[in-house]
Amino acid sequence: MSSSSGKGAQGKDAQGKDLQGEAAHRQAIKFSPAIQGTEDLVTLKLHFLRQLLEDNSYEVQRHRENILFLIHYYENGGPPPPRGQTMWLVDGKIVDQMPTWAKGSAIWPEEGPFRQQLGQSSPSAF
Repeated sequence: MSSSSGKGAQGKDAQGKDLQGEAAHRQAIKFSPAIQGTEDLVTLKLHFLRQLLEDNSYEVQRHRENILFLIHYYENGGPPPPRGQTMWLVDGKIVDQMPTWAKGSAIWPEEGPFRQQLGQSSPSAF
């Protein structure tokens, strides 16, 4: 006896694949992207910034004001810069454009969406 759907009596398709096993396999696999949206990116960024504060190196500590500003900014709903744009910070304050270097100032480029390289401890890795 044959089925009009092309499926044999034992749950196989025309090529002989087990349809029940195939369906169970598809149900077991669910798409779960690593990062689902801006909120997840901000959560990751906040975690990274808090970890930076624990680094006592001079290079990181000289950016402490910028790091604290960014933590406060993101905790209070500040949006990340759009892709390809940079938000510049100087001594814990946002400036309108890329600043010129001033002796003693800490300049931080906050790029969107978070091009951080976790393998580097330098704040300039952003």
